[in-house]
Amino acid sequence: MNGDEIFERMAQKYADCGTYSDSGRIDTAASTMTFRTFFVRPNLFRFEFAHQSDEPGHAGTIWSDGNQFFTSYVDDLNQTPCDSIASLFKEIGTAAQPASYLVPMLLLSDFAGPEALSNAAPYTPAEHTSIADRSCHRIRSTNEEMPYVADLLIDSLGYKLRRMTIECKSGICAEVIFGDVSFDRPISEDVFNIKHS
Repeated sequence: MNGDEIFERMAQKYADCGTYSDSGRIDTAASTMTFRTFFVRPNLFRFEFAHQSDEPGHAGTIWSDGNQFFTSYVDDLNQTPCDSIASLFKEIGTAAQPASYLVPMLLLSDFAGPEALSNAAPYTPAEHTSIADRSCHRIRSTNEEMPYVADLLIDSLGYKLRRMTIECKSGICAEVIFGDVSFDRPISEDVFNIKHS
């Protein structure tokens, strides 16, 4: 398979799943951020993040209860509504880390913005590698119009995104490491019922 075929196979897996969950971390030169994602199609969504900092506002939850979209920072649950899925993606990128919204865009591909991984094509294959003894395809984006270059490690069997390096033209580089990636595992709707204040 060529790089675009590998990417499309992975993207289809994310676009077709009924449920999705993950956990992981994002490392940049300046900081480390941990995150967890929960998603039940069509629009139950929860993204939790915490920067490795004691400053207020460096942790939060961004979510949809199926009807509305909300953001909440630290632990006070003073929610701020978002008016659309596009606003939700923007909030994730602003509050958490820009690389954070790329997987949510794969899950909600009908609402993906211009910075989505799908727009970074064409992808070219690089050397095959492994993570934790799992064989992985490695592909790299080559669209010079994009504000970043994406280097993706994708599980060769399940087509789960295992690691992603985003090199921004601004000079920022982020490495995203995914753990406990699950498709179609049951997720309780209670996960999305965050008590409104």
